Amino acid sequence: MTIAALLNGVKSGEGFVIAGGPAGNLTCRTTDGSSLPLLLRPSGPRAQDIVLSETSFTAGPADHRVEVRTTAAGALLGAIIEIVSGNAVLTSFTFTSISSPELQFDGRFQCRLASDPDGFDNRWGQSSSFGLYSVSGPDVTLPFEPPLDRVVRFQNPVALRQFCPAVGVNVKGIRGKLADGTVALFKIGDPLIGSSVTLGPDCRFDAQDGAYAQPGFEPISDFKIAIGSALSGESEPSLPRLDPQTPFPSKAPYADGLFRMDQMSPLKPSDFGYPDANWTARATTITQRKMALLQAQTATTPKDVAIRARRNLEHTRNVGGLQFALRLMERYTGTVDRNVSIIPGDSTSLQALKALPALRFYAEFFDFDSDCQSGTVWGTLGSF
Repeated sequence: MTIAALLNGVKSGEGFVIAGGPAGNLTCRTTDGSSLPLLLRPSGPRAQDIVLSETSFTAGPADHRVEVRTTAAGALLGAIIEIVSGNAVLTSFTFTSISSPELQFDGRFQCRLASDPDGFDNRWGQSSSFGLYSVSGPDVTLPFEPPLDRVVRFQNPVALRQFCPAVGVNVKGIRGKLADGTVALFKIGDPLIGSSVTLGPDCRFDAQDGAYAQPGFEPISDFKIAIGSALSGESEPSLPRLDPQTPFPSKAPYADGLFRMDQMSPLKPSDFGYPDANWTARATTITQRKMALLQAQTATTPKDVAIRARRNLEHTRNVGGLQFALRLMERYTGTVDRNVSIIPGDSTSLQALKALPALRFYAEFFDFDSDCQSGTVWGTLGSF
């Protein structure tokens, strides 16, 4: 006879429970339709940290649910529940107890913004160091591309150009701390995983050419965030920060400088499925590939001809600027504590976050392809 057991829908060795937080659900059933008295017995060096809603029951063909709680974070796969029949241990179910849960997200974002020496409010871009522009065409009332707007989009890109990757940011997993302070990531075990991450319609990088904040130290103004339909919230309004040495003047997300990915970040291109050895190599790969695609492209309409010509020009005269932007990173930290709404459903992670007075937002924006007006973002939302 075989016992099938799942913790929050995942098999032994794959799940987690949040220490001191909501209960996980362990379901047990027989696989041959019979009935069998069972005993659940915490085991291993962390046995004292495991609390079960019941320890004995009769398993049958229907799932029998037992609530599992833990009182302290442990090691990876350090929690064990033995499933016993009579004097025989039928199987041992292993899982991890974590603390400080947070949602990890990543994907591609879009931001169509002017950059120096063009002014921050330049709607079309003429001489950007990084090749950021929008093609207006001969009739500005019917432009080939919409004007630049600085809006940071995690979904629904505007006028995404050909040969550019899709834009979309999603929850990729749940992170939590172990007893030794290290962080574990779980890519299954919570229904929130896979949900879309969306920013508010007016979120924008807001340096204003140094009049509001120094470039690289600017806030994301009008910050709002949503995770599917289960979570939404916002930060307090941003305030000017003219001196980057001063503390953040509000709880809106602020950047702490500009960094080169290969020098400052532990993240590698392979972490995102990119084949390049480092971010410098990736910058070269992207621009060379794009140049070849653009040169081979057949453009027939006036719109396509104009956009292709401008893109070819930038890849010819400003390839260094395009590659430089691809190698840079900005890190943002802020607090989401206004108009927060959380509907947890079956997500134990959201149940834990709902009990918090505020959520910490952290994000790294990098790998920015200024020709595509989009880049990679990686971040977390959760405990402090």
